[in-house]
Amino acid sequence: MSSNGERNKTFTILSCIGIVLIILGHLNFGILEFGGLFPYYSYHVMIFVFVSGYFYKKEDEKNILGLVKRKAKRLLLPYMITNLLIGIIVSLLHRAGIIFGGRLTPVTLFVEPFTDGHQFMLNAPAWFIPALFLLELFNVIARKVLGYVKADNEYVIFVIYFLLGIACVILSQRGSIYDYYRIPGRIMLMAPVFQAGRLYAAKLERFNNLGIIGNGIYFTIILILNLILCKTMAGLGFSVAWVNGFNNNPFIPFVTSFTGIALWLKISQILARIDLKNGFADYMGRHTGYICIFHLAASFALNSLLAFLHTKGSLDGFDMTLYKGDVYYAYVPAGADAFKLIYLAVCIILPIVFCLLYDKVASIFKNAGKRRVLKQEN
Repeated sequence: MSSNGERNKTFTILSCIGIVLIILGHLNFGILEFGGLFPYYSYHVMIFVFVSGYFYKKEDEKNILGLVKRKAKRLLLPYMITNLLIGIIVSLLHRAGIIFGGRLTPVTLFVEPFTDGHQFMLNAPAWFIPALFLLELFNVIARKVLGYVKADNEYVIFVIYFLLGIACVILSQRGSIYDYYRIPGRIMLMAPVFQAGRLYAAKLERFNNLGIIGNGIYFTIILILNLILCKTMAGLGFSVAWVNGFNNNPFIPFVTSFTGIALWLKISQILARIDLKNGFADYMGRHTGYICIFHLAASFALNSLLAFLHTKGSLDGFDMTLYKGDVYYAYVPAGADAFKLIYLAVCIILPIVFCLLYDKVASIFKNAGKRRVLKQEN
């Protein structure tokens, strides 16, 4: 069995890969889809659901209020602060002719983050954060209830959550999940993958230390399975955010979620054994939440620079209409998709720079407070 340090390194790498896949999906850049064999939208959001489940602590069931406070501080508070910040920025951008995003209202600040999450568009990918908070809350309460009836076995919980997920897909295919129904819909859809992360940590991880031949068989099975799915199914992608786009039988979204996660989990595990001592990757893996929140804002900042160059006659082919109306717009000069690699770099680096600056300022204030306390004690 791998050490705690190696496991954490594996999941740090997996988180880095996950956020890269999210950004590539928003850029519509299929460089890591392996020729369409692993469509991003068939699993990429579920990577973070799986990671969250992996780090679930069973002892939280003894103090649910403590869990709520901790998760609210870690997830909801940063989201709500940045949602207000983005809302103010989008309101100012509206005056400059930008048309995407809604107005700053109590509804867009406090209601739509849970029912929609795309209220200002510039932070649209962050819909996942309030949804994850609700999923964590549902999970700990459900496990507490199941414990009272002696049904809190990890495999039993997985079966129950999986049935909820199947029910969610069926309801979505019937057109029954929309607006406020999207709140329980997201929870039901993500719950099986969350529990799969917990099940992997508690029961299955010790079986995943394979040799070269074992890893070869592992990858072969996953690739063959997805090849069969690509050839026989009507498109593998679906939307976790909107809880729709399910074109196949209700089992397929979970099969593709698990094969996609299994692929990158094994790659992350292999990379974790290489002593790269990469501080950037470690920092990035610990700040994927902020990259999630700010990467579209970073993309828009790059677009704003390109728009300025376009107005000066230095850039051909830049679409000002799409720039003002589509937050996902990416400029592709002469059809060269490789230019999207610049967007990818900017979408990662700018949020990380923001985090570094924030950490630096927070450290200054923290140290100043400590010095003030020491002076008072002396």
